[in-house]
Amino acid sequence: MDLSAGIDDPTVRAFAAFIANPRFQKKFEEFFLGNSSAFTSGEEHHLEYMTIYHSFQAKFNEEMEEFLRQEGLSEEEFESKCAALIESQADKKANQYLDIVLASMSYDAFYKLMLIMRRRADAKMQRDQLKSDTKSLKGTEDEEGANACMNDDESKIECSESKSSIRCPEDSKDTKDHKSAKESYDEKK
Repeated sequence: MDLSAGIDDPTVRAFAAFIANPRFQKKFEEFFLGNSSAFTSGEEHHLEYMTIYHSFQAKFNEEMEEFLRQEGLSEEEFESKCAALIESQADKKANQYLDIVLASMSYDAFYKLMLIMRRRADAKMQRDQLKSDTKSLKGTEDEEGANACMNDDESKIECSESKSSIRCPEDSKDTKDHKSAKESYDEKK
């Protein structure tokens, strides 16, 4: 999905394209996945969360500096352009995009994203474990049950700039079949 489509302002359109770039997306996805295991959904927020949040902000600021260099803008010029756009309401799509980016920079949004990424990282770890289990079941009569589990489109994790849709392996009927097959295999040992 091209979030820059419909944005009239060339600077904000370039900013949206910069953020949508696969290099940018991969860098932050790796950061989120690599740090998400520290986050839990309890009421207490650990000091470590704020440390990781500050690290995220520093990485984002580095990327912003790169974007500003590419565009030949100073930070003040970019802020001034964005503030004028927001105040004038002349470019609704640009305003909407800037609102999304600004909202995503808050600690609360970051914390919620990290919880989502933790579920995603946990799902990936479970998929990797299923693959490992499937390899260990090769040549046994339970191989068919294990292979059925792996045909679940790798647990269908989808992320887009605007929303995340995560289906964890434990939600899968095939995973239950795999667990049953694995339990049968373990009993035969």
